Amino acid sequence: MPLDALMNQMARSEYLYPGLEGSKESLRWLWNTHFAAVAADSPGFEVWSAGLGDSDEQYRMYEVILPSFGLPISELYDLEALAEECKRQQRWTFFMTSMPLKVPGEVGSPPNAVAIF
Repeated sequence: MPLDALMNQMARSEYLYPGLEGSKESLRWLWNTHFAAVAADSPGFEVWSAGLGDSDEQYRMYEVILPSFGLPISELYDLEALAEECKRQQRWTFFMTSMPLKVPGEVGSPPNAVAIF
C-alpha cells in the first residue's frame, strides 16, 4: 500500500481491520479448541468495534480472552514471511515461542517471536 494511502487509512476514526468476530460463538470456539495462544498480522486479533451499542451478544474479545482464558494474544505478526519460510522448507508445523519484554507495569510488548522448525 502506498504511504499516502496508509497515512489516510490510519487517520480515520473507524478501524477497518479483519479479525475474529466478537461473539459468544467465537468465545466458545476458542475455548473448545484449546488454543495455547492466538496471533494476527493486523493491529487487532478481533474485529474491533469501539462502540458495541446495547447488544449483549458482542464482546471485546481481549476483555474475555486475557483474564478469563489466560490466552495470550499477539498482533502485528509478519505471517507472510512465515508462510514463505514454511514453503521454502516444505514444513508447515513448528514450535513457536515468544518472550515479551520484562517491564514492570507494562501491558504490551513487541512479540519477540521465534518459529523453530
